Amino acid sequence: MLSADYPLDIARDSALHFREAFYRKFHHERRTVRRRKHACSDGLRSKPFHEFFVSTIRKVSQHTLAVLASVAFFALVPLALYGSWVIPRAVSAADLGGPLNFIIIPLGGALLGLAVSVVAFLPLSLLAGRFGFRRCLRTVAFISFLLTAFVVVAAVCFSRTGGQETNWLPALVCSALALYLVGGFFVYLCCVAVFRRMFP
Repeated sequence: MLSADYPLDIARDSALHFREAFYRKFHHERRTVRRRKHACSDGLRSKPFHEFFVSTIRKVSQHTLAVLASVAFFALVPLALYGSWVIPRAVSAADLGGPLNFIIIPLGGALLGLAVSVVAFLPLSLLAGRFGFRRCLRTVAFISFLLTAFVVVAAVCFSRTGGQETNWLPALVCSALALYLVGGFFVYLCCVAVFRRMFP
């Protein structure tokens, strides 16, 4: 025999079952939303750090290669000038005069290039990247071209005087030194530009 409270028991059990199912579903959705929020927040936190890390590695790499290129320029230019001045005389006299100079001169140029690149070229290139890298590169290229033309003219005029001490000698020396420094900076900027082009 069924009791009179049987419908009420069924209704009570159904209500309890529905409430438990509702709470279970609600807590499951709530946990899912929390997990998604945590995943999104972790992604947002890790993405800027990853981008900052990659950009830092790229900047350090491009400036390291630029410093090495400038050091090579500062070492090879005086070595080439010294070789072009000494080797013809050594061939005629059958004597190099000072073979140790072929080690001391590029070493001194490399140390000078390292110091100038770290102290001057690196800050200037960072400023150029902030205020317009292409415009600064074009400006340095134009200055290098003008100095090269002036050095050629000064060298020709000085050679015509027969090597005598004239006003062209200090002009030639000063313009050659200026071209030496500006050319090193131009090599630095060109290396940075090539690296930016290859790894944007």
